[in-house]
Amino acid sequence: MSNRSVPILYEDDRGPVKEFGLHELIVACVADEWGQDWWAVKGQFDAIPLKGAAKLLAACERDVPDMPDALIFAVFDADKLHRLLFTSGRPSSDELLAELRRRCSDPRLSMFLLDQNTETVVDAVADCLGEPRPEKRKLLRDRFLNRTAKGLRQHRDCVRAAVPTLDACVREIAALTRQ
Repeated sequence: MSNRSVPILYEDDRGPVKEFGLHELIVACVADEWGQDWWAVKGQFDAIPLKGAAKLLAACERDVPDMPDALIFAVFDADKLHRLLFTSGRPSSDELLAELRRRCSDPRLSMFLLDQNTETVVDAVADCLGEPRPEKRKLLRDRFLNRTAKGLRQHRDCVRAAVPTLDACVREIAALTRQ
């Protein structure tokens, strides 16, 4: 991997905290995969939250081809993506990814779907920590995810086991960016 940070584009936007929780959790899980500390890895990835699936899709279609990066990742929520990509029906995750790849064909771009949405990850975090699920507010969500990112690996492993699409995302990012 080069010295340049690897961009990860997100459908979601960050709450009113400095660190974007979903990104910090993914980076911490990548660090776990590499057997490294989160602090040593965190600067190697750059969070780009885009405030909605339509904006993320547009960025993948139009902006990614002009980006100078050797690798680019994009994380979509699967729950409403079908409305952007198909006129009717409920396509499978494989069909959603195939359509994304058709529209966003830059070979440097790897795209991932989270089961349902980021709240699925937040709920898994709560369950793994044995805590009540937080209200759907960005500040609470980001603090919750950030705490897990910086906390015990066993909790991150539990979240990955509970959300297989998050685990697949982490494994691929870790494999493609391994130092």
